[in-house]
Amino acid sequence: MTQTGHSPDSPAGEKRHEAPAILNLDDWVPYQFSYISNQASLYLEDLYSSRFGLSVTGWRVMANLAIHAPLSAKEVAAHTAMDQVQVTRAINHLHKIGMISRRTDTQDRRKVVLRLSQRGTEVYATIAPYAIEIERRLLAGLSAAEVETLRNLTRKVLVVAQEVFKEQDETASRK
Repeated sequence: MTQTGHSPDSPAGEKRHEAPAILNLDDWVPYQFSYISNQASLYLEDLYSSRFGLSVTGWRVMANLAIHAPLSAKEVAAHTAMDQVQVTRAINHLHKIGMISRRTDTQDRRKVVLRLSQRGTEVYATIAPYAIEIERRLLAGLSAAEVETLRNLTRKVLVVAQEVFKEQDETASRK
C-alpha cells in the first residue's frame, strides 16, 4: 500500500478495501472474563440483595473494604474499576444501612476513609463463603497446577490491563 492509500497493483484513485475485522466474542478473552464475572455476580446477587439490601456495586465495595480498608471513595473506585458515581451511590447506601463507617483520616483531614462496620463485617462473613464456593465450583474441573497457572496468568493480564487502561485514561485526559 502506498502513502496515497492505493495498492501498487490498483489503478490510481482506486482505494483498496480490506475486509472488516471479525470479532468473535466467544473467543475474546475480555468478554469471557466479563461473562464469568457477570454470571457469578448475578448468582450472588440473589443472596445479598434479598437478605441484606445490597447491589452488585455495594457488595464489591464491601468486599474491597474487607481486604483493603481503610480506603477513600476514590480508592474504592480504583480498586473496583467501577464508575466513581456508582461507587459514591453505593457508599452512601451502605452507610445508610449501617454496613460501613466513614471517618476523617487522621493523616489527612481533607480525606474521608471508609471501613466495614461491625454489621458490615458480619454480612461480609456471611456472603464470602458463597463467593468462595462459586469459585471452587468454577475451577473444579482444573487440577491444582492448572488453577495455579490460571491465577498466575490472570495476574499477568491484570498488570498489563492496568498499564493499557492507564495509558488510555492519560491520553483521554489530554484531549
